[in-house]
Amino acid sequence: MVDMGEQIAVVVSAMEGETDRLIEGLTEAGGGHVDGRTQLEFLSLGEEKSVLMMVAALQAQKVTAVPFLPRRSQTWPLVVDSDDASPISPIRTNEERDFTVRTQKTANRFTRNVLPLLRLGQVPVLAGFTALSSRDELVTFGRGGSDVTAVIVADFIDADEVVLVTDVSGVMSADPRLAENPRLLDNISLEDAYALASAGVQVIHPRCLKLKPPTLKVRVVDFNAQEELSRSGTTIEGETQPTVYRNEIPLAVLSVVGSGWANRAGLLARLMAILGDASIPVAATSASSHSATFYLDEKLGERAHHLLHDLVLAEPETFTSISLRGGVGELRVRLGAVADARDVLAGITQFLAHRRISVVELITVLSEINIYLPWNDLEAAHEGLLKLLRTYF
Repeated sequence: MVDMGEQIAVVVSAMEGETDRLIEGLTEAGGGHVDGRTQLEFLSLGEEKSVLMMVAALQAQKVTAVPFLPRRSQTWPLVVDSDDASPISPIRTNEERDFTVRTQKTANRFTRNVLPLLRLGQVPVLAGFTALSSRDELVTFGRGGSDVTAVIVADFIDADEVVLVTDVSGVMSADPRLAENPRLLDNISLEDAYALASAGVQVIHPRCLKLKPPTLKVRVVDFNAQEELSRSGTTIEGETQPTVYRNEIPLAVLSVVGSGWANRAGLLARLMAILGDASIPVAATSASSHSATFYLDEKLGERAHHLLHDLVLAEPETFTSISLRGGVGELRVRLGAVADARDVLAGITQFLAHRRISVVELITVLSEINIYLPWNDLEAAHEGLLKLLRTYF
């Protein structure tokens, strides 16, 4: 592709299992006590090894490749500051670490050290997982951080596409370990990809999706499909913006309380079936080991209460009582892939407490936060949350 005029940069991670082996070796050498800075210096050797091997492999194919390693601070382009110096987790997972990309410093370094190579048809090969701080100290994006490095690099070189070469075919309709014949998704929206990542699907690091520029395509491909890298895998496109949806219909809250539900299967399904058979739609549900709560149109509340009360009376050993409350408003805060849900959730609860708005219930579902509150407070809460979100984005 380079010989056809394509400008390509490569970001590499440590080889499979290398980071684990380095962690184990250093932990054993240190008697189980190694500080985060020392560990990071040692673990970065995994990516450095991969960089030098990739450069050698490209040069063997008559491609001029140039290595970029954080230790070579004069040429390293990516400047990131982070206060998180905690050790890397020994568990294989995507870590979420707070960091700030120093945009101007990074842009200057890319302009000086990386972009000229691309224009000459050379291939910069950068170490993933790590970066340099403003003080030229090594910092890390955490486990899975090479994906994060790739998206940041793509932004600064104005790339059209990032191809993440992994050990999976792409994003599937289900986990292949749990379902037969899952379907490979050729395309998926950024919003759906982030929801999957938030649910624990380890195909792509969630922070990649937060950092992805709107026009950048991200494609996940299987390294085994090397002959089809240009057209295989799953493409993630689009952008999302945070929104606050306000339900204009007053809701009723119907709660069914019982005992011994923890070891009883199918109780929630039975309650939902009764409402479904009566054509009563449910806006949202929540459940615990001793209760189930349903949010539905206030006009249908009494009818739903009557139907479920018949079941409470019929099975006193399972169901204790039922309650109905009207005048409830609903707000749904959809974060998309552009915010840290923990920070936003904290901001929302602080805002509601400061405005003395009581909360009937708050439900978090992946990248969405559903808030149920008194109907009379709905308008003030909606306007306030819209202003609050603007402070995060």
